[in-house]
Amino acid sequence: MKTIWQKGSSIHNDREWFDDFTASEDRGYDQYLIPHDIICNLAQSAMLQKIGVLTPSEYKSLSDALKSYFSKWEKGSFELSDEDEDVHSCIEKHLTNDCGDAGKKIHTGRSRNDQVMTDVRLFLKSQLLGLAGKWMDVLSELEQIVERHPNTYFAGLTHTQPAMPSSVDAWVAGYQDLLLSDLKAIMYAYGEVDRSPLGSAAGYGAPYFDLDRDFTSKLMGFSEVQNPVTAVQPGRGGQEKRVTDALGYGALTFNRMASDVVLFAHPMFGYVTLSDNQTSGSSIMPQKRNPDAWELIRAAYHPLAGTSTQLASVSANLTSGYHRDLQITKKAVMDAVFMSDKLATAVKHALAGLDFNTEACTKSLTPEVFATHEANRLVSGGMPFREAYREAARAVAEASVLSPTDLRNSYTVSGFPGNYDTAAYSKRKQPVQDWLSAEKQKQDDILHNLLRSK
Repeated sequence: MKTIWQKGSSIHNDREWFDDFTASEDRGYDQYLIPHDIICNLAQSAMLQKIGVLTPSEYKSLSDALKSYFSKWEKGSFELSDEDEDVHSCIEKHLTNDCGDAGKKIHTGRSRNDQVMTDVRLFLKSQLLGLAGKWMDVLSELEQIVERHPNTYFAGLTHTQPAMPSSVDAWVAGYQDLLLSDLKAIMYAYGEVDRSPLGSAAGYGAPYFDLDRDFTSKLMGFSEVQNPVTAVQPGRGGQEKRVTDALGYGALTFNRMASDVVLFAHPMFGYVTLSDNQTSGSSIMPQKRNPDAWELIRAAYHPLAGTSTQLASVSANLTSGYHRDLQITKKAVMDAVFMSDKLATAVKHALAGLDFNTEACTKSLTPEVFATHEANRLVSGGMPFREAYREAARAVAEASVLSPTDLRNSYTVSGFPGNYDTAAYSKRKQPVQDWLSAEKQKQDDILHNLLRSK
């Protein structure tokens, strides 16, 4: 494989092992960066014309070629070959073949170090918007569960033991609130990668050229430039960790939700039933109906936590500037994104096939579950709480089992079981929806301006 950085012949011609070790796996991940590298090159070539490195005709030649590559990529006919070291050298090779000397000028004022960071950040911005949209879909599925099961109560648990009455709407509201907090983490991580590194080159800028970094930043849709060029390379690993941590928060919420569902689906509880498309059978036990989807949803958090640790450690103890160790961060964060995308899709489909069994839920409301209700009833009549507590403990088996209507009347505060606060939920959800819609529109406009405008 001939690389763009080789200076000439070498006495060591056996490089196959080196290419395989340093580039073969990484090249597979670069396939996902093709559209983003094309966008990066479009912005780069426009800026180089602006500062006089490219003539108008050279810029047009490069721009037309890059737009044609993007069109071919959309049709599935533009990809890296085994002879390409990476996505950057692949596109530069095509530009040189198609545009001659103009293609040889495209790399002026940049390095593959800032180029790959630009590509990865564009990739992450796109992926985070897609993931945020899927998490919003999960919120919608949870809303449907509330609508399907109004006024349904069951025994809530602490230490996996019967504790106090809960309700379907309260169970849903809890996870909606957690997921909205997780979405704020997505928004924060998005803001951190929404800074253009292009023009930082190998971490020390590019002498003799008045690079217009603001210009390229705006063309690519970044909100701002990462101004200190010396921050770009030391930030690798940390930025990817922020993204992975944000994804991990959502995975942890889904982990806790899955733990509930697996328990609730157990025949001893029977609170929920699961559709056939999310369960499996046993190869030996004919009666088995296993909640496999939810068990794998529960398990998905752990590899993400491991990736976060990997990202924290791979960049530790490195001096400022680029090190080849940092290549690992690209694979790690991209794997985290792909895993999170599959996870969100699975949660959405699994929730669509989840129903609460009203009869089983009602059956779980045994007298002991109402011991706290009885203690509070005594307190409302004037008895000190500690006396009421002991009295209720002595008469647990005699506590009154309340009807759904009486339960609803006993919980009067917004957010308590049976008191689903639609207005409060919408107030938290709307800013996230507004942000998501605005950023998607912004990205659509950027693509149109770069690729479709004349």
